[in-house]
Amino acid sequence: MDISKEEKNKIAQTLLSEKYTAEHKMRERSAKFTIWILGVGIALLWILLGKDSFALYQRLIICAFIVFYSALSLWFLAEICKGFKANRGIIIKLEDFLGLYREGEYLEKDTILPAKYRKLFNKAIPSHFKSLYALIIVLAIFILTLVLAAPSVPIISEKNSPKDTQTRYYENPNKSSGAKEDGS
Repeated sequence: MDISKEEKNKIAQTLLSEKYTAEHKMRERSAKFTIWILGVGIALLWILLGKDSFALYQRLIICAFIVFYSALSLWFLAEICKGFKANRGIIIKLEDFLGLYREGEYLEKDTILPAKYRKLFNKAIPSHFKSLYALIIVLAIFILTLVLAAPSVPIISEKNSPKDTQTRYYENPNKSSGAKEDGS
């Protein structure tokens, strides 16, 4: 199949336009997802700040939830990042094909795109995703610190509990004598 240079350029321009749109959608999707995760985290913080103390089992459940929720969120963002990087690689090939990095191709003694745009693809994690990862990690650390630093619920057994603590639950608040209710 023989395609003219003009047709190849049209195809490359169309593909490049689609890849730019996809790149913007991936950034937007990852940012919206992170905002949603941060909202859930802040709501959880609000609830946790209202608690005076936590039992050990509550701490373990909350910590496990935060760790797994954060890990899944980071994994989801990492998957978007993989697609972003693959898309970016195609964009660079198309920009190269169209001569956007070649000096003098479109502008006299200059390029349309600086050479450093090509090198952005070589980064392990693009800066957009680094900032999203950082937001989720900082929130997770903050919530975990809050949960672990909160006072523990004292364990009261019948042997070491004060007498008034035991009777408090059985007394009728309407009686002034302080006698225990007999259920009748």
